[in-house]
Amino acid sequence: MSWDLFVQDWGNVDSLSEIPGDFEPQSIGSRTEIIARIIEVEPSANFLDPAWGTLENDQFSIEFNMGETEEMTGFAMHVRGSNQAISCIKNILKHLGLRVADGDGFLNV
Repeated sequence: MSWDLFVQDWGNVDSLSEIPGDFEPQSIGSRTEIIARIIEVEPSANFLDPAWGTLENDQFSIEFNMGETEEMTGFAMHVRGSNQAISCIKNILKHLGLRVADGDGFLNV
C-alpha cells in the first residue's frame, strides 16, 4: 500500500466537491503543538526534524510532512506498508480532532 493523505480543517462539508473555490483553511495549531499531540498517541514517532517526521515499524511507515512554518493549516501523511497503518491513522486523527482526505475524497479512518 502507498497512500498520500492530507490533514486539515476542511470546514463543514461532506465531500471535497462542496469546498468553495475561495476556501481558505483555518489554522490547526502550531507545529510544535501538533507534533506533541501526535507523540502522545504514537510515542515512537520521530520528529528530530520538525518539518519531516517519521513513524516506522515492521508493518508500515508514515512520513509526516509538517512544512517549514510554525503556524499550520495542514500537513501530509505519506503511508507505506500494510493496512495496519489505518488504525494508527485513526487514533492520530481522533486525538487531533481533524479529518483526512486523499485525491478521491474524505476518508472514514
